[in-house]
Amino acid sequence: MDKELADKEVKSSSVVLLLIVMSSAQFIFCLDMTFMNVSITTLVKDLNTTIAGVQGAITFYTLVMAAFMIAGAKIGDILGRKRAFLLGLCIYGVGSLTTSLAPNLTVLILGWSVLEGLGAALCMPAMVALVSPNFAEGPDRKRAFAMIPAAAAVGAAAGPIVGGFLTTYITWRLGFFLEVLVVIFILTMHKRIKDSTVEGERPKFDYPGLVFSAAGLGILVYGIILAGTYGFFKCRVPYTVGGKEILAVGSVSPTVLFAIAGLLILAVFFWWETFWHGRGKDTLINPALFKNLAVVCGVSTNLFQYFLMTGIMFSLCLFLQVVLSYDAFRTGLTLLPLSITLFIVAIAGARLARRIDPKRIVQVGFIVMIAGAALMGLATGRSVSGWDFIPAFLVLGTGLGLVASQINEIEQSAVSKEEAGETSGLNYTSQNLGASLGTAVAGALIASFLVMQGPITTTAQRKAVAADMILLAVLAAFGFLGTLGLPKRKAGETIGTGVEA
Repeated sequence: MDKELADKEVKSSSVVLLLIVMSSAQFIFCLDMTFMNVSITTLVKDLNTTIAGVQGAITFYTLVMAAFMIAGAKIGDILGRKRAFLLGLCIYGVGSLTTSLAPNLTVLILGWSVLEGLGAALCMPAMVALVSPNFAEGPDRKRAFAMIPAAAAVGAAAGPIVGGFLTTYITWRLGFFLEVLVVIFILTMHKRIKDSTVEGERPKFDYPGLVFSAAGLGILVYGIILAGTYGFFKCRVPYTVGGKEILAVGSVSPTVLFAIAGLLILAVFFWWETFWHGRGKDTLINPALFKNLAVVCGVSTNLFQYFLMTGIMFSLCLFLQVVLSYDAFRTGLTLLPLSITLFIVAIAGARLARRIDPKRIVQVGFIVMIAGAALMGLATGRSVSGWDFIPAFLVLGTGLGLVASQINEIEQSAVSKEEAGETSGLNYTSQNLGASLGTAVAGALIASFLVMQGPITTTAQRKAVAADMILLAVLAAFGFLGTLGLPKRKAGETIGTGVEA
């Protein structure tokens, strides 16, 4: 009896350690999404650059992840999930070290946006695919599927806190150096990670698919970024290339043209994947996944969740620093109640799934999340300090935590083991695309609202951010349609298998 108890305790501690390892990786990947939001003015001084340059680097980080996430999942299928995970960590670590030593914006973009983005694109799909072979079906696996997305959401929420403290009292460079130490820690634990086997022959890489997907996503997001300068539909200022005016004031905005071009290229990507797969060739992603309602709806839900979260956080950080004149640390500290609420609810959400249909948990969470974002907008219109946002933080954090606790398991349970990597890649692509669009749209909306109000005053800035947050909530509300297609299941039953967990 004593031996059995001892073995059980050893196994339990091993599971906890492995969960910490994977959650740590997810945490630092998503920490970088918001780490720099509170450090913009300091980066401008340290790197002798402009606010627009730093904002471009922030958006480019999530854009690189979105553009190459599907490719990263396929590389995991080819090399093996564990090998892809460790290779991605090494690339990410080199990128973090490069960023910590960056003397100018160019090196920062190379280390942070490019190398860290590519490293994360390799790691994140492989990491989710590694959950099943490393955690036994039942409570351990459910906890892992809840903890990893919770670590992602908390990482994104904690970014301003960590970034604010280091930027204000030490240096933002230390944050990236600490990420190197986290990477080293995870690499030392690699023997504890079991690989996820892929049945059959190793697939071949789909290079045309990579070009189409990366180009389509990149051009689409770039077009949205331009809206902050040129407007969403009509040019506010002339659009020039190489000193030559291409679009005059009043003509169609380049945002419209780039968005159309990006969507057309993505349509070509979907056609190519279907055509190539029909000929029996290996594709970047199995077109059959787009016929899986659970996957499509889960991806849609994730996209809108991250769109709202990053858009709201970008807007709030801007408001606190510009309107309320908060420094980097005080800005990050203001977000602490949001981070704590999100983390607690995400963990509790995993237990709720034992008694409540996970689909209902996601739907309730999505509605609460939208309500929290709307409350943020209302609070912005009348707040005099960060304390005024606490009620909205509690509501928003609860909604985000409930959605994060269930959505990954719903998707992964609806596909085979062989499709787990591609599903993870598609899922993380939607998250990072949502994050890129959220930041880009928020910035463009604030700029547009300021232009509409005329002279830039504190009151005008307050109204612009408040209107931006409320409109973000309205746009994200369309994502609720995706939750309607999520599969139902009884508590303790695995989707698509009917196996009691």
